[in-house]
Parts: sequence; C-alpha cells; structure tokens
Amino acid sequence: MTGGSLTFDVSTKTITKCDTTVTEAVIPSKIAGFGVTSIGDEAFSGCTVLGSVTIPSSVTSIGNNAFSGCTSLTSVTIPNSVTSIGERAFSGCAGLESVTILGSVTSIGYSAFSGCAGLTSVTIPGSVTSIRDAVFSGCTSLTTIDVSGENPNYSSADGILYDKDQSQLICCPEGKTGSVTIPGSVTSIGKWAFSECTRLTSVTILGSMTSIGNGAFSGCTGLTSVTIPNSVTSIGNFAFSGCAGLTSVTIPSGVTSIGMKTFSGCTSLTDVTFLGDAPDTIDVADSHVYSFMKDVVILHYRDGASGWTTPTWNGYTTVCCSTPPVITAQPRDVSVPAGETARTRVTAAGDGLTYAWWFRDTTMTAFKKGSATSANYSVAMTEARNGRQVYCVVTDAFGNSVTTRTATLSMQPSGPTITTQPKSVSVAARATATVKVVATGNGLTYAWWYKDTGMTAF
Repeated sequence: MTGGSLTFDVSTKTITKCDTTVTEAVIPSKIAGFGVTSIGDEAFSGCTVLGSVTIPSSVTSIGNNAFSGCTSLTSVTIPNSVTSIGERAFSGCAGLESVTILGSVTSIGYSAFSGCAGLTSVTIPGSVTSIRDAVFSGCTSLTTIDVSGENPNYSSADGILYDKDQSQLICCPEGKTGSVTIPGSVTSIGKWAFSECTRLTSVTILGSMTSIGNGAFSGCTGLTSVTIPNSVTSIGNFAFSGCAGLTSVTIPSGVTSIGMKTFSGCTSLTDVTFLGDAPDTIDVADSHVYSFMKDVVILHYRDGASGWTTPTWNGYTTVCCSTPPVITAQPRDVSVPAGETARTRVTAAGDGLTYAWWFRDTTMTAFKKGSATSANYSVAMTEARNGRQVYCVVTDAFGNSVTTRTATLSMQPSGPTITTQPKSVSVAARATATVKVVATGNGLTYAWWYKDTGMTAF
C-alpha cells in the first residue's frame, strides 16, 4: 500500500477497509497466510486519492459500494477469479476511463458503474448471466456497450445492450448521439433503458413492441421526435418524463394504459394525438401523478373514437378531429438556371402530418411517387427535368389526406453562345471584306457595330 494500510478479516478472508489516504493499492493474494477472497462492502469507499488498484486472482467477489466515490481511479481490471460485482461497486468513480472485465464474472449488481462519467466503452464477457438495473446510469461519456458473442444471455448491436435474442432492449449508453432505430425484433424496452440520453434527438421503434417500460426515455432532453408503433399497448410510469424537447407525440390505437407522470416535465409538448379510443388507464390532470402537463397539452382524437369527451377529458383539454388537413400555402411554380436547385414547398395545418411528393417529367405519361417526405421539395435542374410537374399529398395522423395544386419546375433559357468569333481580314482596295460570327441559341438576331479610323466611338 502507498499512503496507508488495509484492514483484513481473517475469518471471512475479506478486505474490510482501506485508509482514505492510500494512493496506490496492490492487494496481496494472501495476508498473514490467509488467502484474500473478497473485497468487502465499502472497503475502499470514499478513497478519493486512490489512483490505481490491483486486484489479485484470489478474489472471487467485489462487495457493494466497494470502490464507490474513488474519483481518482482511472482504470481497473477485474480478474478471471471474480464472479460477482456488487451493487454500486464502482459508483461515482468519475475519473474511471477503462474497465476490463475478464471471463468469470456472472453477475453485475445494481448501479455498479453509475456515475463513471469518464467511461467511454465497456465489454461484457460471455460469462455474465445477470445485469441489474441502472448499471451504467450517469456514465455520460459511454457510447458503446459491447457483449461477447459467446454470451448466452445478452447481446449488443450498435453499442446498445439487449437480451440474447434482442427481444428486449436493456440499456442505451448515455453518450449516444443523434438518432436511434430500434429493430423489429424488440418487443419491450426495459426500465430506464434510455434514461438521461440527453444527446439523443430521435427514436424510431419498428416491429411488434408491446410495452415501453418505466422511465424508458426519462431525461432525454434533446429528444425531439419519437415514433411509437401500433403494436404498443402500455406506456410505463415516467416513460418520457423530462423530455423537454418533445413538441408532439402520436399515441397508437392499441394503447390502453398510460402510467403516472409519463410525460411530466415535457414543457414543450403541446399536442398529443390519439389514434384510437380513450385509454382505459390514465392519471387525471388534477392528481399529483398526472400523465400529461395539463396547462400545456391538448389531446387530439379522431371523430368516432369512444370514451372521449369535449372540451375536456379527465381534466385535459381535448379537440375532436374530423376534418382533413388544411393547406395554407400551395407549392409555387419555380424557374431557375440550368444546374441550380429548384425548390418549392407546401404549408399545411393538421395533426401528425406526413408528406408524399409525386412528379412527372415531360417524357413521362403518368406521375410517379418520389422520395421527398417533408414539406419541402427540391431538385437540381437539368434539361431532362425542365418542365417537371410536382404535387404533394398531405396526410394527417388519422388517415385524412388532401392534395396540393400541381407546380411546374422549369429551366430558365440560357443566353446565346458564340462558337466562332469574327476574324480580322485584309483585302485589296475596293474589294469586299467579309467577316462572320457563328452562334447558338433560340431565336437569334444580329446587330453589327463599326468604327472607322477617323471615328471616336462605335
């Protein structure tokens, strides 16, 4: 030990305490002739100046809070002999950048590495059979969780932790950025799976998912959009709480249960569209466990859906939607020079609007659906696209649609091009001097100007 000493219980073969002044700990495999088999609960907890630790291969378990709060610890290797890592074992080790877990660990306890803000990646070996909740919560730099392909219980894809057959998404690392698409094999999102992924902007959920767990997306402050599939039937407590960037959400027709404070703290969420009947279970607006922020949100439902009331339902403001989207600005005709981008757009009002643009070039007999799916349409203008006609079909969340006028995109005529310039000529006196110009263009006319030697201007 450097800077202090350890306390060892020979009866349990456990390290029970370490002086908080220790800066480097090389734990021996034997003390007083007794093998060291365990690092006990809170043994190194609060050792803020501990910069390195070496765990011998005699140790089989690391206790609860064993190294919690060791803020100067930068790396640790869990040897092959260790089979269990206790609850909060390394929690609050903010300086921890590297963790190597060798192949005998079978269980990783609740919140074992929580608050390890410097950790960027971690590999789960094939031996692990149990990973408890919140293991990596507060690991704000963690971008990748990799699972050994030999593990029979867990797997990973794109740095995200799943069960073996990827039917449950267990944990998305908090350092994940941008957008995430959840594969169609996933049927449930686990509790707190995306919690505090503050740099996540959008989530698309594919396939046959039936439930979104408690706190699944809580604290995702950067999340601006989420697509929930029709297969979902329940959304858990606090599932989207604190998602301050969400402005609108569409609830599929199969959802029958929405938990307490599901959308609490969603201060920008002004519109929620329900595609089906009123859910059977929801917390009312005036209770302390409200599902939505009643002073902010408006619930939209389709005409003919049962269970709803207007102008309020369970204390929330409601609007019945029976009319198709309204186009407030039609696409305009556009003319641009060759090679430049022709742009047109539609502006519409409605719930959960989607856009589908159709086009027809002059050589086509029928309109064809294009790839543009936003309110804007753009295309680089070429001769082949000159005269292209486009229109947009705008559809709301309830399937009502409206079609815009047809706009024409054209190429501005280019100016004439001189292909052969006039040449200087010399002829005898009184002979005819002839010069010519060759040019291309549409409807060309010619005007010749001259200046003799005695003239000051053409």
